[in-house]
Amino acid sequence: MAETSDKTENEILSQLVAASGANVEIWQDEKDKSQRLAVNSNPCGIELRLMNSKVKSWEKTLPAFLDKVKSGAAFYDLLAYANENKLEAAGEKAKKYAVLTKEVVKETTFHAKYKPNNTLETVYFTDSVTKIEDDAFANSKALRAAVIGNGITDAGYETFYGCDLLSFVVLPANLKKMGGRAFAGCPALTDVEFKGTIAEWENVENKEVCMLQCIPATSVKCADGVWDKPQLWIVNGELKKCIYENVENVIIPDGVTKICNDAFSFQRSLASVTIPNGVTEIGTSAFKSCIALKSIIIPDSVVKLDGFTDCSSLESIVIGAGVTDINWMTFCGCKSLASVEFRGTKAQWGAIVKKDTTFSQTQVKSVKCSDGEVSVG
Repeated sequence: MAETSDKTENEILSQLVAASGANVEIWQDEKDKSQRLAVNSNPCGIELRLMNSKVKSWEKTLPAFLDKVKSGAAFYDLLAYANENKLEAAGEKAKKYAVLTKEVVKETTFHAKYKPNNTLETVYFTDSVTKIEDDAFANSKALRAAVIGNGITDAGYETFYGCDLLSFVVLPANLKKMGGRAFAGCPALTDVEFKGTIAEWENVENKEVCMLQCIPATSVKCADGVWDKPQLWIVNGELKKCIYENVENVIIPDGVTKICNDAFSFQRSLASVTIPNGVTEIGTSAFKSCIALKSIIIPDSVVKLDGFTDCSSLESIVIGAGVTDINWMTFCGCKSLASVEFRGTKAQWGAIVKKDTTFSQTQVKSVKCSDGEVSVG
């Protein structure tokens, strides 16, 4: 090879890449005139910034890096080699693969609202980054992978909101809190890795909203095993939400005392639900538009009943003797409902707080009580 001074830096880089046979993309940055090299290493890519003033240095260390690329080395191995051999990983100005080292990732740096961002595919946070401002990567439509370093303890609010192609995320072991809706609007996010243990993941605050409701991933890979997403999101005895879509049969476990508003709403495949004795309240729209549900038994422990609006296939219901309050909209749109049994007496049924129109949108003509029938309407 001729001396460096006889060739342009771009020629040197091009020859090294051609000799290696590695599949990489190269170009020259328009602003600082540095040579750039990008590697799409699944699931994350890496971009190097090769300063022309240091060409004699990177000319010696780059061939081994390119050999690693050709052999299919993992992203982490490539990044480690780059760091050890002074091959600078590009930061905020990276074309596709950004390695972030600043203490705070600003909202305006990557947010598509402030800066058109249709090229960034991978972002990697080094441990030096300690804060992510809210919405920092919102609507980054090309973003596919994010690796967050151990400097982050709070993932921020709507950090990756609306990143349609985001499919792979690595979360740090030091993570203590998931910001509200951090991954909302990420329909492709199926691969999540947490660097800590399963026990540590269980203690991450607010993970339920971010990781259970907002994304399709069914598990989180932890350092000591796999944490499987539960079918039901239950907190302190309250059933917040049925997490999986298209669920057909659900057995609510003992210990649940409340089925919250919208817990099963629009679960259109739900055909059967077993509610344990101990549940005292069924919230508004809890089973709204569960159009496959045909029958249900309400245990005696339930005091407040609501939640079956627009269950168009519901034909029969057994209501426990403990019910004292039925919301007037409970059975609105239940056009198939014809059979209602109440485990208490006619006197108890008469004492329930309800409206004369409770069954007006159903086929119910009477309620069967333990000591006879009561006409309705």
